[in-house]
Parts: sequence; structure tokens; C-alpha cells
Amino acid sequence: MTHSFIAYIDESGDDGITNFRKAGTGGTSQWLTLSCYLVSRANDLNLVQWRDGITSQFKRKKRNNLHFCDLDYTQKIFACRAVAQHPARLFSVMSNKTTIPDHPRKDLFVRKNTLYWYLARYLIERIAEYSAGRHNKKPDGSGSVKIVFSRRGGMDYSDFR
Repeated sequence: MTHSFIAYIDESGDDGITNFRKAGTGGTSQWLTLSCYLVSRANDLNLVQWRDGITSQFKRKKRNNLHFCDLDYTQKIFACRAVAQHPARLFSVMSNKTTIPDHPRKDLFVRKNTLYWYLARYLIERIAEYSAGRHNKKPDGSGSVKIVFSRRGGMDYSDFR
């Protein structure tokens, strides 16, 4: 059986739940966000062209990646509008980590990567619900999804599996 979709997943933030960063100070981020860019298998080969179409509008060194945080306001608006024009779906799950220390079960999220795994589960559920509902409209597969996670420093991938 072949897959119909490819889900590219990346995160922003970290999973620490103490010593939150305030303006002008160090510390952990207040939010952890996991996002997915879901494309059909047929459009997967277009991703590089789509990225290059966006970055060609910016005066910057040629790079193989595009990080939203590196863009100025005008570039962010342009990039968002360009991404919205492509036949793909975006899914995100977010955790405001400042609420976790007050949670009665905060001990669940003390171990490194546990919050990441927890959010990944919710993200995958959303992706699966979408793809399962669309599989009858896709002639190139069953609605199944190939999931590609970005490399994450400090992640024990055997635990994650």
C-alpha cells in the first residue's frame, strides 16, 4: 500500500517547564509548538520549487532552508500569502507551558521530551483524521500518511518510537 500524503513535522520552542524567559533574559520558552505541513504525494516534489519561489523574493544569501523567525515583517506577510496559495494543509498544536507548573500532574512533563511526545500525539491525531476523511478522493493511495519529523537535538528516537 502506498501513502497518499507526506507530513513534515517541526517544532518551535523547547520542552522545559521552569525558569521561563522574560524580555531581555535567558531561560526556557513560554510556548512549545509542533506544526505539520501536509502535502499530497503528488505535490511532494514541488516543495523545493515552492520554497525557492518564496526565497527568490528576498535579498539574502542562498540557503536551503526558510526560517520564519529570520524574516522581517514584510517578508513574513509575503511568505504566509505564498504558502496559502499552495495545495497543502497546515496543522499546529501549541502548549502554553507557563500553566503546567500549576497543573496537579505536572510531574508527567518533567522528563525531557515528554511534552514533545504528548503534543506529537495530538498533532498526529489531527493529521490522521484529515487524511482518513480524504482518502476516498485520492486515487494514489489509501489516505495513509508518511510522517517525517525534523531532527531534534537531545531526542532519544528509540524512546520516541
